[in-house]
Amino acid sequence: MQMRQQQRKRAVVPMAFWLPIAIGLTACTPIPGFERSQVALPDRYALIAPVSGAAAMDAEWGLSFDDPIFAEILARGLSDNLTIAEAQERLREAAANLRRSGSAVSGDGSLEVSQNSNGASAADLSLDAVFIGFGRQRATTRAASARLDAAKLGTLDARRLVMAELATSYVDLRYYQQLLVYQQQDLQARRTVLREVNTQIESGEATRVDVVRTRAQVAEAEVQIPVLEATIIQTRNKISTLLGRPVGSLDLNLGFTGAQPQPRLMNNPGVPADMVRARPDIQQAERLYAAAVSDIDAAEAARYPRLTLSGSIRAPFSGGGSVESLVGGLVIPVFSQDALAADVQGAHARANLAFLQWRRAVLMAVEDVESSLIAMQGGQRAVQAARRVVALNREALELSRELLRSGGNITVIDVLDRERAVSESQIVLARSLRDLAINYITLRTALGLEEVSVLTATAG
Repeated sequence: MQMRQQQRKRAVVPMAFWLPIAIGLTACTPIPGFERSQVALPDRYALIAPVSGAAAMDAEWGLSFDDPIFAEILARGLSDNLTIAEAQERLREAAANLRRSGSAVSGDGSLEVSQNSNGASAADLSLDAVFIGFGRQRATTRAASARLDAAKLGTLDARRLVMAELATSYVDLRYYQQLLVYQQQDLQARRTVLREVNTQIESGEATRVDVVRTRAQVAEAEVQIPVLEATIIQTRNKISTLLGRPVGSLDLNLGFTGAQPQPRLMNNPGVPADMVRARPDIQQAERLYAAAVSDIDAAEAARYPRLTLSGSIRAPFSGGGSVESLVGGLVIPVFSQDALAADVQGAHARANLAFLQWRRAVLMAVEDVESSLIAMQGGQRAVQAARRVVALNREALELSRELLRSGGNITVIDVLDRERAVSESQIVLARSLRDLAINYITLRTALGLEEVSVLTATAG
């Protein structure tokens, strides 16, 4: 009994001696605070800084198309898309890494059972632990926390991009369906003209050249239809994949509704810097920069000593007394200082890289908004001009038909040319409407505005 007490005393003395020194050394690691980055933007832009998010009235842009099917597709995409699911798994991984970084002690314990030649058995329990420096542990936790924030923002950004891709695919689908309707109408009109030409050739009012020319235009219209039908199927397949469903198993009626989706445009979108600040990819890049700064602190702290603790208990199964020991010490990285200094330099380089990536994200966001605004303005004018062209060509077609019926100086081929002009102007209008809708989607995506609850409630 006296021997065990002496052993405990000898074990306590080193711990009492080393522990204050270890704590002092490991806690003195400098921990510079992360300062939020800023970049000055020209003209009407202010300094970029995080905001909580977009206003609800701005975030419901998916409903501005007044299309229930569109709203349902977006709601399904937000819940079933695999890219979003992957981002959510990365979020869970980041949360696990944060929990892991909270541990300030690493090590293992072991249990061994032995028996000597005399038949005596004993159990040996040993423990080896290394205490991470307090400064390093705090820096590692800060970095993991920043990466968790970045993962959360990554999930939001995945939602933003998936909404944009789904919305664009839906607009494309309706555009191709509208083109198919126009092509079928054009084909029917050309076939009607061909019948009239065949009638006129019998009476000598048309020539064989007119017949061949009309047949060629009919064949030209027939060529476009199977191409459009294939494109429509491909676009439907893309929507199905974005919704996380195998091709052919989408339980959603995507038949043409008779109109292309047209959003309610913003009256005065301006250049809203506050909305640009809400983009999750910008905030994500900032949090990754904060994590990289914390990595510098952790790399610096790794150059300081670490406290170690080793203990063992040997206890026989029968007879005799147990033997206990406890030893504390420091691990001082003497010969690895050059390598650890290189780690610090690498951490500084990664932090600089993260800052540049954040700054690039800001500049690209500004460019996205500016370019989208210009495209929106041009798209609105293009739609108005295309509508006028369609109206004028239809008027010219009606006048040509009246002249033909009244025996005026006009031929069936002239009427066919007017029919083709109407068809081509309708296609231009359909393309302009598609471009305007996509420019609107691009602008809303560039502003970082996504809708969550309202779309889900509408689809339900």
